[in-house]
Amino acid sequence: MINLQEDLLLVEAIKAGRIDRFEDLVNKYKNKVHNMACHMTGDLQEGQDLAQEIFLLIYRKIDSFKGDSSLSTWIHRVALNRCLDWQRANKRHRGKILHPFTREDRPDDNPIYQVAEGGPGPEETLIKSEDYQRLYQAINSLSEKYKRVIILYHFQQMSYKEIGEVLNLPVKTVETQLYRGKRMLKALLAKSNEKEAEAHEYV
Repeated sequence: MINLQEDLLLVEAIKAGRIDRFEDLVNKYKNKVHNMACHMTGDLQEGQDLAQEIFLLIYRKIDSFKGDSSLSTWIHRVALNRCLDWQRANKRHRGKILHPFTREDRPDDNPIYQVAEGGPGPEETLIKSEDYQRLYQAINSLSEKYKRVIILYHFQQMSYKEIGEVLNLPVKTVETQLYRGKRMLKALLAKSNEKEAEAHEYV
C-alpha cells in the first residue's frame, strides 16, 4: 500500500538535496518502471537502459512535482510518456516483443492472461498457449490511445481510476477505451489465427 504522506516527505527530502532519498524512491518504484520499459521496448537490455533514463528524467523533473496527484501517478505518467517517445523513435522495434513470463513462472491470476471477457475467444486461446509473440505484436499494432490503456491495465495492473489519473481522463473514458481496445485486440488475434491456420494448410 502506497503511503501518500510518506511519498510527499520523500519528494521534499529529494528536493532538499538528499540523494540517498532518491535511491529510496528508485527502490520503491523500480519494478513498476522496469516492467513498463521492458514491455514497451520488447527487449530486456533496452528496457533496463530505458528504465535508467526514466529515473534520470524523474530526478531532473522532481521539482515540477507539486503534489496535485500521487507520486505514483506522476511517476507512471513520466514513465509512460518516455516509453511512448522511445517507441516513436524506434519503430523498428515495434514487432520485437518481450515475453512477460515463462510457462513455468506464469501466474494464472495475472490479468494479462485474462484479456478476454465473455467466454473463450481466439485471444484467450492464444494467451494460454506458448505463443505470446502474436499477442504482443497485436498490442503494439494498436493506436497509441488504446495501447496505453491496455499497457497500464494489464501490465501495470492499474485500476480505471489510477489510469484516468495518469492519462488525465475520466474513468468512463478509460472504460470505453479499454473496452474498444480489447475488441480491436480480439479482432487482430482472430485474423492472426486465421492466417496461421491458412499457412499450415500449405505446409
